[in-house]
Amino acid sequence: MTQLLTYMQLTDCPVGLLINFNVPRLMEGVKRLINPRATVKRRTEDTEGTEGTEGTV
Repeated sequence: MTQLLTYMQLTDCPVGLLINFNVPRLMEGVKRLINPRATVKRRTEDTEGTEGTEGTV
């Protein structure tokens, strides 16, 4: 769990999954972890749909 939290902090990832394959049912071994130090990146209306339109007439 500590290793996943470290990777999440280094990559600024907000959420991660920790999966334990040594359980009878796989869903019993899945844990969702939240990185409280991650910054939230939100798309604004100004940046939506503007990719690849530079230089077009």
